[in-house]
Amino acid sequence: MDTQHMKIVRYIILLILTAANIQGFAQVFKPYRQPYLQAMYIDSSRYYGQELDSTAYIGANNVLQLYTGEQLFLDAVISNKQLTAIRSIEPDSLRKPSFTVEVTQQANGVMHSSVTLTITNHLKKGVWVMVSAFEVGKTDWTEDKPLYIPKGSTATMVWREPMASVLVSEWKFK
Repeated sequence: MDTQHMKIVRYIILLILTAANIQGFAQVFKPYRQPYLQAMYIDSSRYYGQELDSTAYIGANNVLQLYTGEQLFLDAVISNKQLTAIRSIEPDSLRKPSFTVEVTQQANGVMHSSVTLTITNHLKKGVWVMVSAFEVGKTDWTEDKPLYIPKGSTATMVWREPMASVLVSEWKFK
């Protein structure tokens, strides 16, 4: 092979490796939810429905808001050994998210049973958060409650009342 061909081959290999590197380490951020209709069973004759617009998952001061039925993958931003920010990301097979957060409704047939917040911590440090929820038919959020998520583990919070939305805030290492 002449030197011109070798340069072209090297250039092509360099492009392929660069593209693979970018694909492997880039995170696709997912800051906004897509609009949809949230529907929850209340009892055999009532259900709760709400049109949700395209809104941010994470607001000021790293406050995460999830509606019942949503699951989100989060990446932690750590600076000076402190958790300084969280970002919602698309999951990818090359890197685990820092946290997986999900709010689900359990029902017996069409009868509401409970709502569960599940947070999985993939970090090597335990994390404290504050949690509050918005009950269907009420006008105020519940009182903040602390929840500890051990390193490499999962923590849950369960409500017997139908909760339309959950706030998770004050993300801090133990």
